[in-house]
Amino acid sequence: KAKFSYNGYTSVSNKYVKDIEMLKTASEWADDLGTSAYDLSEVNPDLLNYRLNAYRNAPDVVSMEDWLFRTGTSQNHDFSVTGGSEDVSVFASIGYLDTKGIARKQAFERYNGRLNVDANLGSRFKAGLSMNGTFSNQEMVPHDIRDLLRAYSISPIYHTAASIAFVQDLDAQRQALADAGLTIANLGRTFDQDYRGVGLDPTSIYDLQPGDVVHDWQYGRN
Repeated sequence: KAKFSYNGYTSVSNKYVKDIEMLKTASEWADDLGTSAYDLSEVNPDLLNYRLNAYRNAPDVVSMEDWLFRTGTSQNHDFSVTGGSEDVSVFASIGYLDTKGIARKQAFERYNGRLNVDANLGSRFKAGLSMNGTFSNQEMVPHDIRDLLRAYSISPIYHTAASIAFVQDLDAQRQALADAGLTIANLGRTFDQDYRGVGLDPTSIYDLQPGDVVHDWQYGRN
């Protein structure tokens, strides 16, 4: 007589501590800088407004932690059957595990199976067959996403049409301040002169396209 068995579970998980500073977006940082907690009296007013504008009005800013982390889920299912006759016993099982981690692009999936057959071949001999198989697929968090763990939420992750227009206008504001004789804080240098991209990154903010990866130098942060 065959006997069937099933065992399964499901669970959820979340990042247990949230970095409050990392959750702040660019506009919130600008608001903080405008409070009495910081003494900015010795900073040139025009330069201060320019710097605060670069944070306060930056469009399409993404909270890095909210973007990176999610609620993780895991489900596991195991099904087995035993049976046979007086001379033959059979055990077979299959299992499935699916886990999605708390970080983007973090996942693990596994299928496994097992088969055991034992037989009495008369009074003197016994025979057995055992088979096991597993197939799994693991998705690791890519290095470029891991790098975002060190980033603050002061810009988008990927450029949009609005963010491209913003950095180009910000560079024009920088040039206007330089033309007015304000030469501190490297205002005489264009954003493009501080290019620090890699690989196929555009070397000029005027060549940016929506979907390009955002870099600090494109915002004049060098």
